[in-house]
Amino acid sequence: MSDLRVNTISASDGTSPVALTKQSAAKAWINYEQAATFVTRDSLNISSVNDDGDGLADTNYASSFANANYAAAGSASKQAVAATTAYWTFPVRSTPVYTTNSTSWTSGYSIGTSSSLQALDCYLNIVNIHGDLA
Repeated sequence: MSDLRVNTISASDGTSPVALTKQSAAKAWINYEQAATFVTRDSLNISSVNDDGDGLADTNYASSFANANYAAAGSASKQAVAATTAYWTFPVRSTPVYTTNSTSWTSGYSIGTSSSLQALDCYLNIVNIHGDLA
């Protein structure tokens, strides 16, 4: 049996990271704050994010996906640092962008026990996108 032990794997230029193309790892993800000021805490394969209003954002990808059939999932919590209510982030909205280059997201909370949903900027949004890159 072989054993491969390394500290760093880089591209052939010796400095760039290795591109993930067919592996089952997330091909894009972002951790961002949308409340008060829009802040990206950390991300992978995100070229920019559009703040489209209360609870609305678009993630734009540095490397496009092979098709628009990728899996996108999100989660959110806290409208503010001290909040205790759990919130949500879903891919797409009433006029969705779900393309090889971008995904629309809606964040918010449910109002009481009714089925009404309220869009809202959240303190913590985390989204993951899995699929094949172009």
